[in-house]
Amino acid sequence: MKKLVLFITLMIFIQSCEKDNDDIKVFLNENWKRLPIETDANLTKIFFIDDQTGFVASEPSIDTIKHITKYNFDYKNLLGTPTIIRDSTKYYSYQAKIVLSKNHGPSFFKTTDKGNTWTSLATPFASQITDIFFLDENYGFVTTEYEGVFKTTDGGKVWTKVMASFSFPGDGAIVLHPHYMIRFFNKMEGFVQIDNGNYYMRVQTQDGGLSWNFLSNNADKSKPLIISHRASILPDNKTGLLINRYGKIYKTTDRGANWNLIRETNGFSSDASFLNEDMGYYITPQGILKTNDGGKNWEEIQTHFPNTPLIDPYSQIFAFETGEIITTNLSDGKIYLSKDGGANFSLTLDVGEKQLNDISFPTHNTGFAIGNHGQIFKYSKK
Repeated sequence: MKKLVLFITLMIFIQSCEKDNDDIKVFLNENWKRLPIETDANLTKIFFIDDQTGFVASEPSIDTIKHITKYNFDYKNLLGTPTIIRDSTKYYSYQAKIVLSKNHGPSFFKTTDKGNTWTSLATPFASQITDIFFLDENYGFVTTEYEGVFKTTDGGKVWTKVMASFSFPGDGAIVLHPHYMIRFFNKMEGFVQIDNGNYYMRVQTQDGGLSWNFLSNNADKSKPLIISHRASILPDNKTGLLINRYGKIYKTTDRGANWNLIRETNGFSSDASFLNEDMGYYITPQGILKTNDGGKNWEEIQTHFPNTPLIDPYSQIFAFETGEIITTNLSDGKIYLSKDGGANFSLTLDVGEKQLNDISFPTHNTGFAIGNHGQIFKYSKK
């Protein structure tokens, strides 16, 4: 009887521990630890300027979003130059109602001490942040799911809307619910990718977001659009890379004024990481490729990760001069590390299926991963 009581007590204790860990069995190697953050919301986006300062966004506490609109979109309107809209209510007669939950909490956080403590930042928007990009601790941008693009020059204390949406000539229909991605070369020059799922565009600014210009892809004459997925900017502050879902890699050496197609395949691409203008890595569901000549030629260096039959199509890759490479399998909640330039990978973090949402590695010594239920983890190489 005593053994039965002991067994039941032990099972209750184990179940309690699992509950405290958000019902997720987390595998951490010695380089990872979980950080405290005052939210149990799902963390969705992370951006670190360096190993000291970073930002995290979570899902907002929104119960319902209602849109009443007459929507008539025609693909042919994409061929014309759009009108950038700063305040959609002035140009478009639709009613949008965002209803916050009673327990609505902050959804944007900042750290300046390597993630040891986080400060919540009040924001003038309620919808989910889709991208974060800061040039320094004070000057940065966020893009949102329903309310456009916002800019701050004081580290997030005050935000200014620099883009609400855009409309096309013809019927003047506004673009609804676009997914924005933003990158800046410096405080004045940057671009925004707009993705609605059915159409894709790029607009560029040369005055810090005061005005925007529509840019088509002059490298691909078959379409007036560039369909990008991820973008990276190299340390020279002039060179940038874009990749799309259809296996195309574009390169700019003049801060985005012109883009050249440097690789085209029929495969599905995931992410790319370039160390300099010549050397870079490219990850697809079929494997990891490496180039030493700026993307003209590629060699396959890896086809799979440990205990993973397929590479996640939403994988991310971070390459460093040390020869270390970090990759992810977000769907399975896993992060892998290679210490030999991609020849071999080992599992370093596993937080469970569908529990990992984004990662940031500002240096090869320091990295951060975020997931559901307020999970944030820090990598420190020992």
